Amino acid sequence: MFKFELGSTVKSDLTGFKGVLTANCIHLNGCNRCYVQPKVDKEGKIPEAYWVDEPELVLISKPKVKRDKTEKPGGFHSKIK
Repeated sequence: MFKFELGSTVKSDLTGFKGVLTANCIHLNGCNRCYVQPKVDKEGKIPEAYWVDEPELVLISKPKVKRDKTEKPGGFHSKIK
């Protein structure tokens, strides 16, 4: 179980790194990690995203867009037989 919903805006209370939570991962040892993608910078470049330990994150705002959970995940390649 994860503390934050995908799409939430979060911030690391250790480094100040801030962005949108785009993926979650549970490691074998039980550590929850979150993939945080910063917003596009002033030049229009997409900054690099990072995996961050979930306990160091704080919620800034809840998701602005809800995922459509009616469609199964996996995309095109998972449907090829």
